[in-house]
Amino acid sequence: MQTNHAFVLRHVGSLHLLIPARRNTVTQSYLSLNEMGAWIWANASRKELAGLVDATADKFHLSKEEKSSVEQFCVDLVKQGLLKA
Repeated sequence: MQTNHAFVLRHVGSLHLLIPARRNTVTQSYLSLNEMGAWIWANASRKELAGLVDATADKFHLSKEEKSSVEQFCVDLVKQGLLKA
């Protein structure tokens, strides 16, 4: 997977923000992520979808149901154009 290079991840205090670094077709506003979402974004370029989901489940000690939600979150990021499969 690859992140959309039109966005950068910034940490402001306890907030994790995806900020548009240049004009793009997704949004011109920032997006707020929780800790898991920020970890997924930061590690997306190193893994395929299944590997990213497995690594996230291991890192955050997720159940099968939660793992399924992580997979859906990643798929949604791809559909929105924030990640590329």
